[in-house]
Amino acid sequence: MTLARVTATHVYVPLIKLNKFVQKGIKFHLSFSFIVLIIINIVIIMLASHLPFEIVFIIASYLLTKDKLNCILVCKAWRQPLQDSLWNSLEITSQRKLNSICNTLKRKRSVYKIHGVYVKQLHMSGECRTTDQQLLRIQKSFQNLQRLYIGRFCLDGLNIGMQVGWTLWKSLTELTIDMHKTSVICEKEREKLFSCLPYLKRLCFTQRKNDPPLPFSLDNFEDLHDSLPRLEMLSLNIDLKCITENDQIRLWQVAPTKHMTKINFCARSMDSKWLCYFSLKYPDLNTLGLEAIENDKIPDFHKEEDLSVFSNLPAIFIHLKKASIRVRGCFERSHTVLWNLLSLHTVPVEHLTYRFDSPPYSPQLSSIVTRKCMISCSNTIKTLSIECRDDPFKPELIASVFKLCPNLVDLNIDIFLATIMLDTIIDLCVSLKRFRASNGSLELSKNEPRDPIMHGLRIIELTNTTAIASVFHYLSFHCRKLNYARLNTVKVISRLSNETGNCLVDMHYTQFKVLHIFYVQCFTSYATMFDAIGMNIMVLSKPRVSTDGHTNRRGPFLSQGTQSDTPTVQMWTHTYYERLKNRRWVPATRALMKKEVKFARKYYQDFERNKNIKNSLEVERSWTGELVWNNWKEDLCRGYFVLNCGPIDEYCIHQEKGCDPTLFNRIYSTLD
Repeated sequence: MTLARVTATHVYVPLIKLNKFVQKGIKFHLSFSFIVLIIINIVIIMLASHLPFEIVFIIASYLLTKDKLNCILVCKAWRQPLQDSLWNSLEITSQRKLNSICNTLKRKRSVYKIHGVYVKQLHMSGECRTTDQQLLRIQKSFQNLQRLYIGRFCLDGLNIGMQVGWTLWKSLTELTIDMHKTSVICEKEREKLFSCLPYLKRLCFTQRKNDPPLPFSLDNFEDLHDSLPRLEMLSLNIDLKCITENDQIRLWQVAPTKHMTKINFCARSMDSKWLCYFSLKYPDLNTLGLEAIENDKIPDFHKEEDLSVFSNLPAIFIHLKKASIRVRGCFERSHTVLWNLLSLHTVPVEHLTYRFDSPPYSPQLSSIVTRKCMISCSNTIKTLSIECRDDPFKPELIASVFKLCPNLVDLNIDIFLATIMLDTIIDLCVSLKRFRASNGSLELSKNEPRDPIMHGLRIIELTNTTAIASVFHYLSFHCRKLNYARLNTVKVISRLSNETGNCLVDMHYTQFKVLHIFYVQCFTSYATMFDAIGMNIMVLSKPRVSTDGHTNRRGPFLSQGTQSDTPTVQMWTHTYYERLKNRRWVPATRALMKKEVKFARKYYQDFERNKNIKNSLEVERSWTGELVWNNWKEDLCRGYFVLNCGPIDEYCIHQEKGCDPTLFNRIYSTLD
């Protein structure tokens, strides 16, 4: 396949361009150079024209449609394989197109009947509702399908297991059906459907949160794998039946699958013994996706019973590298049973995402879950994301439960009202390159080490987070490789100077390559933060550009409001609120103009006197303390804060980019 891709990129596409170039040259005087080009063009085409049909067909799969059409005109020998490759994929995205195709298929010399044998991938989506007769007609015409996607509504009302000819699609290797708004497939229909697809490798039934799940028992799983022996990936929204005492005896006799490497289950009312079954049935599993939903009608089984079953298991999930788990339950046991299993065995998880909803009567659950998670995989974990959006009774000290994680490079903590001791976490995670925090607060431990440790952190992303100013100075001093930062809806706690009216957020050791800021406010205390009395004026300060050629590549308004005799370049910004077209009020940030900066500087030269001069008119503020943009002067009395940085290559203060995490995902993927 690699050779085919290289051939398509470096031979076929250049041939198309060369052929066009020669054709243009024929219109003019044919010089010796043009004659040579024509000869070379003919020789190369003659050599390429002798390639076998199968190779040309494979090469064609790496070409764009327009290049395929051009290649058809270049060489007759390429016409048939390239025409066939144009039929490799077919999309049906509307009722009109579906009806048109089905009506065309009624004809004896239908173009779809002639070329249908070359269709390998069929994608059905949009508002097209398929009848039994239409689906059967499509199955008869495209019998060599390998990949099939059927979107929601497309099978509405169909008895898909009994009425249509799934045996015609026995060559399928990938099947995805969106079951939203589709009647639940009964057990008999499922069995018939699966028995018709012996070569299936990937099976995915997607549903929405409120859709009725597919009921599954131990026998259903065994029958599924008997019918689909080549299955490698399975994704289902299922209602797992309780494992009986007889089933529990059978657990130790199940035959493991040979090819299954990835499962993704959204399971309702999952008995903990199902974890034992999955570990025994899928020994080669490397990717686990599990969403367990438990209701309050399920009895709270004893932990001792779980542990007795788990302790008798052999080595489990020995190939598991990636896990994404979400638990939504009423009992604490629901959240800890998985970690009880993993902590008893050495499971080499490297990438873990864990989301959980905290029961209202268990405020310490985030600490419990995090502690058990660290016990299970602290030595192997490389990327870790822990998320809990519920409101615990009191803040959690997350750092107190972290263990030494020598290989962790990407950490995301999104726990509502969690207090994170940043220095402790960075010390424990010595290889950390990216740190993300949301919906909590960042602080430092009281004990500053005598020998400060330098860290290799490269990226920090804070969203809806509160942080004391010393956190940023700590990051700047101890993380000299920190080059990328995204601050989105961040509240900074810092001391206010009564003389100058400013607070300092010092990061002068940091040389930013990319800095994105949106909706950053500064408060003098937690009390003023709760009362929404914050500073909405920020000054972004950086060293003045030198004359030795090292200049900033990008950044709006870099030199506005600066003085020629200052060693720094400053940009003054104001955070206000604006009304959108849908009448929703949202925060926004703008750069102050030169005359506005001049006015602000003059105001803060005598801040102690000016702050006591109050306007006779009360101005309207949002509930978070912002004004409309033209009342910005009313924010001067609250003071301003300075974000003092080292050199900055690129920065942005606008909402559309400041809130976009995809850029930082791309940056992280390119880090060495």
